[in-house]
Amino acid sequence: MAQVKDRRKKKGGATEGEQPELSDEHKSREAAKQNKLVHAPDSAGGGTWVGKMITRIAVGLPLLFAFGYIIASHHFYICTLILFIQCVAYRELVTLKYDAKDSTYIRAWSNFFNIAALLVSMFYFYGRLYLPVLEQFEAFREVAQLLLVNHLAVSYGAYITLLLTYVLTLKNPYYALQYDRMCWTVLVHVLVFLQTRFLVNNILDGVIWFILPATLVITNDIVAYFAGLMFGRRILRVPFLSISPNKTWEGFISAIPCTMVVAYVVAGLYAKWRWMICPRIDLVSPVDNDCIISPVFFERDYDVPYIGTVSAMPIQMYALGIGLFSSLVCPFAGFFTSGMKRAFGIKDFASLFPGHGGMTDRMDCQMLMGAFVYTLLRTLNPISTAIVESLWWKIEQLSLVEQRELFDRLKIGTNFTRT
Repeated sequence: MAQVKDRRKKKGGATEGEQPELSDEHKSREAAKQNKLVHAPDSAGGGTWVGKMITRIAVGLPLLFAFGYIIASHHFYICTLILFIQCVAYRELVTLKYDAKDSTYIRAWSNFFNIAALLVSMFYFYGRLYLPVLEQFEAFREVAQLLLVNHLAVSYGAYITLLLTYVLTLKNPYYALQYDRMCWTVLVHVLVFLQTRFLVNNILDGVIWFILPATLVITNDIVAYFAGLMFGRRILRVPFLSISPNKTWEGFISAIPCTMVVAYVVAGLYAKWRWMICPRIDLVSPVDNDCIISPVFFERDYDVPYIGTVSAMPIQMYALGIGLFSSLVCPFAGFFTSGMKRAFGIKDFASLFPGHGGMTDRMDCQMLMGAFVYTLLRTLNPISTAIVESLWWKIEQLSLVEQRELFDRLKIGTNFTRT
């Protein structure tokens, strides 16, 4: 009998009366079912509350200054920053499905498929924006022009090539695993690429449509955090959301009026800076701070009940709507990712920023906000002057003969006569 027990121990089995040792993967699954976190290192490195706060401030301030410097530099660098954020967030999410026990084939296949899908999506979403930049260099001009003219055809061809490659590399007995990884990659593309592309469009409409929402999301997050620390569960003891137990009703509610006040004030300040409000056609045309100013940046009178007539800019009214969205809806993007982290048994998506987590931890709400602002602008159409600026700049690039031809065609098509 003793020999049998010894043999069981050598094989890794459990003897009678003993509990079998669970693998790390099984522990993670069980913990996820119980809504617990395992193997989840704190990005702040542990320690006391004061130590974590110092770490967050020490890392957050340099990031904030670097962000401000990029914002004040050029639209090209701002858009490139969004691309960098997008790629890092994409990597953090797709690697959640990676397993240390994957075979060599699956590991190589997953890396290839995810990188190839990233490149195809990058070319489709940003090709028309960045190819004109490459045209400025003599060595890449002909290739860039060819790709720009055939952008849609090349994008579709790359997609078909990726699809065929995916089918041809399916291998038994990994079919279920490969389809699982593919579906996850498609979901990550929807969450990351579609929403961050809206951020780039907002930047071209005017930097204010990017920096104002970002400011309000950050403000709401900070106020909710500190209000939760000071008043959390002292007034309302009802749990806020089980999926994010550290969030409190006090923090959530307190952040709303603070964010609204900041929205109104900051929008008025940003609107006075022409660099913020002038739209851009692309990333290569010269910066023109003498653009046609949209009516949303001019003051007008509003009749407010019980208050009277108030002079304000329409952008400040839009800012109140954006502030309300950032307070009531954007936090749920964070709750969504919190549920995702609990499902995978992790605390942070990465430890890229000590005390703050990974890129996805910082940008989840910003991505949702970008889609909302894009929808708001296209629905209310407060920036129609951007279209006029775009057409006028392109007309100026035409030769005199081409401008004359355009004028003659417009005269015939619109049936107007000279005065």
